[in-house]
Amino acid sequence: MNLKKNHAGLAVAFLCAAILLGLSSCQKIKKEDPKISLSLSSTELDLTIGQQAHVSATVEPAEFASELVWSTTDDKVATVSNGIITAVAKGKTTLWAFVRDAKASCVISVKAIEPSAITISETALDLKKGQTHQLTAALDPAGAEGEISWKSADESVAKVSASGLVEATGFGKTVISARCGLLSAECTVTIDPDPAKIGDYFYSDGTWSDGGLLSISEDGTNAVWASPKPAPEEGKTVIGIVFQTDQNRMASTDISRGFSHGYVVSTHIASYPDNAETRYSLDQGIDCLNNCKTGTAWYANLKGAWETDQVYNTYATEGKASMVPAFKLVKEDFDEAPESTSGWFLPSTGQLWDMVANFCGDEVAEMLKSYRTIGYDITYERGISASYSVIDKFNEMSALVPASMKDDLYVPATESYHNYCGIWTSTLYDNSDGAACLIYLGNSKGKTFVCGDWVDNPYFVKPILAF
Repeated sequence: MNLKKNHAGLAVAFLCAAILLGLSSCQKIKKEDPKISLSLSSTELDLTIGQQAHVSATVEPAEFASELVWSTTDDKVATVSNGIITAVAKGKTTLWAFVRDAKASCVISVKAIEPSAITISETALDLKKGQTHQLTAALDPAGAEGEISWKSADESVAKVSASGLVEATGFGKTVISARCGLLSAECTVTIDPDPAKIGDYFYSDGTWSDGGLLSISEDGTNAVWASPKPAPEEGKTVIGIVFQTDQNRMASTDISRGFSHGYVVSTHIASYPDNAETRYSLDQGIDCLNNCKTGTAWYANLKGAWETDQVYNTYATEGKASMVPAFKLVKEDFDEAPESTSGWFLPSTGQLWDMVANFCGDEVAEMLKSYRTIGYDITYERGISASYSVIDKFNEMSALVPASMKDDLYVPATESYHNYCGIWTSTLYDNSDGAACLIYLGNSKGKTFVCGDWVDNPYFVKPILAF
């Protein structure tokens, strides 16, 4: 037997078997997956908060669309569900779509809602000085965003913080505004002082502060004052002291003009240079006023503003204002009054009556009370001898006012014999003689009088105003 041939045959047989086995193995190899492509309908989107948008995905082959997965890189900015995007907050995020190894993206930019209007929590606000109140502002529509700024039109009345906290700093009205871009809303803030009282300090800005009165009777008796008496507010200029607040003792014409708080007497004596005393008139034939002589008429007369204007205008129209020096003084040559007041004028008999009754103590007030019903010429009554200095009592009302802001009453050298000073009213005592009504105030144990006097004697002018 030929072994060589046998071996060759076996080798060929094995080779054929290997080939057949290889062919069989090749038939069992798995096919490769097809290439998947994925694209989105948008690659960039601009949305506003709350807005929704739909992004569609195209998957090839389409049979793989069921495997589509959605997500965003920051769901605090935007969320996605089945391609529906919801803008949540201002910012940027990326939308991703996945199918196996295929992916596609869309950049989402979310902007704030632009406001179309702004509103304030209150459109009108009433406060007292020193109080605070929180205002809030809202932008429309809901969800709109923008920077809100606050401003007060007059910080001397009220201030406002960056957060809308209002602080009442003074008296009057101002407007607090909230702004966002070109949008604005306003709140009118009114700060009313406490009701004025007799003895309150009155300032050049038209405001007033507590003078310490706790109680007083209608006739000026039984006055009770705080101890210690409050001082005027620092940094303010005192121009007067409130002497009446009872509207029943105010002229209806003053109230109808909006001056209903009361009357103020100037802390200064009005005078021309080098002479503290002033004449009522240089004309003995005054006929533009009715005379006034009885106690009832004196007390009832509250027309100081009208009488002052009547006399001044009558003479000024004729170019003769200098003939009535006291009237010219208060209308032309005295300090300016706050715009919120009536302006200065001479007090009528009834107005000076109230001033003296409320400022000069119980003994004087009791005397004047008894004179209210006198139906005859009141100048027949010669007053009382007070147990205290009536002038000093009057000056006590402005005792804490700085010296530069006041002129105390005193007995002028011309009246040293009588030991009193006189204060003019606007009221005429006698037409033919041109005599005017005035009240004398005595000094140490001197008498307090209500009295008419002649025009050729000069006395003090203490202007008053209504506020």
